[in-house]
Amino acid sequence: MTIVPARLEQPVSIALSGPDNTGKTKQIRLLARRMGGAACGGGPLDAHDPRWGRIKSGGMGNWWFESGPVQEVAEVLACSYLERSRGTASAPVRFLDRGIPMLEASVAATVAVREELAPQAAADRARALLAPYANDLRAAEAAEHSVVLLHCEDPTEGTRRALSHEASVTDTYAAYQRHLHDQVARLVADGRFAQTIVVGERPTIAVQDDLRRRLHPLAPGIPARALPGVHVVALGGLSESGKSTAGEYLRTHHGHARLKIGSLIEHTALRCRIADPYALGEVVQAEFIVDALDRYCSAHHFLDRVSIESLHSAGSTRELARMLGEQLRSAGPSTRVAWPEPDHHTGFGPRGSRGGPVCLEAGGGRPSGLSFAAPGRASRALLCRVGCADSASLHP
Repeated sequence: MTIVPARLEQPVSIALSGPDNTGKTKQIRLLARRMGGAACGGGPLDAHDPRWGRIKSGGMGNWWFESGPVQEVAEVLACSYLERSRGTASAPVRFLDRGIPMLEASVAATVAVREELAPQAAADRARALLAPYANDLRAAEAAEHSVVLLHCEDPTEGTRRALSHEASVTDTYAAYQRHLHDQVARLVADGRFAQTIVVGERPTIAVQDDLRRRLHPLAPGIPARALPGVHVVALGGLSESGKSTAGEYLRTHHGHARLKIGSLIEHTALRCRIADPYALGEVVQAEFIVDALDRYCSAHHFLDRVSIESLHSAGSTRELARMLGEQLRSAGPSTRVAWPEPDHHTGFGPRGSRGGPVCLEAGGGRPSGLSFAAPGRASRALLCRVGCADSASLHP
C-alpha cells in the first residue's frame, strides 16, 4: 500500500503597510509574539541588500533625499523588497513590515520631494523607475495579503498625526510625509490593499483586536480576538499599602481574576526565552503583561474582569494605559473608583460603567484610593483609602 504524505499548507505572508507612526511594527510584534512558533518575520529591509551598510555609514537621510541618485534609491529599495519576498518562511504565517505597494508609495514620495513633482507626476515617475522590476514586483505583491493602517482617511490630517509623534521634524521630512500620505491614499483608492484599518484614536489593543478578527480566517494559528470586553484594574502602591487586600476584595466581591504582574512578565519571558525581561525596558515589559493577560483570558473565555498587582514602574504603567485605553483602570493611594449597584438581571454594573468600576480619578499611573460599594449594598458604600485603611474596613 502506498502512503501519500499529507499536503502541507502553503505559508501565508501578511504585510502591514501604512504611513509612519501608525503602529505597524508594534502590531506585528504583538501578534507574532502571541503566536509564538506559528509565526515568523521577514526581517528589516536593510538586512536584504549589502549596500545598506555603506548607505547607513554615510547617513541614510542624506543618501535618501540628497546624495543618492534617485535611480539608485529606487533600485536598492526594489532589490530589498524582492529579496525579502523570496525568503523562505520558517512558520505557517510570515509577517512583513511594509508590503510591496509601499515601495511604490515611498519612491513616489521621494521623487516628489527631490524633484518637486505633483502627486500624479510623482506616481508616474516612480513607476518608470521601478519598471525593470515590474514583473517580479507584481508576482511578489500577489503573494502577499496586504493590510494598510491609516491614521485617518484624510491625508492632511493623517500627516499631522504622523508628525505629532516625532520629537523634531525637518522641512524635508514633513514634505515627504505629506507626499507619502497622498500616495498611500491613491493606492487605497486603486484597491492595492486587501484591507484597510483606520487607527484613529483607538488604543493599541483595540487595533490589534480589529486586525486579528480580519486575519483569523486566513490561518487557524492567528488568534481570533485580543482581550475583547476584558476590563483590567491595575493596583499600585508601596509595600503594605493595601494592594493585596484590594485585590482580594475585587476577587471575592466583584468576580475579578487576581493576577500578579511579576508572574505575567516572567511567563511571557519564559515563552520568549528571555532570561532578564527587566533589562528590555518598560515598553516591552508592558507588552509582556498584555501578552500574558491575553493568553490567560483566552484560556478563561468567561472572564471579563481582571485585577493585576503590583504596578512598580511609571513608564510601564503609562504604556499599559496607551495599549489598553479605557479597558484599564489603575488604582493606588490617591485614585477613587466607585463600584455601582449591579444590574439585577445581568449581575454587572450599568452600561455606563462597562460592567466594571466608574473611575472618579484615573489614568496616567497615578491612582489614588478606592471607593467600593458592595454588590446590592450601594447605600452602605464602603470607602477604602489604599494605604490608609486597614483590611477590616474592606468588609461590609
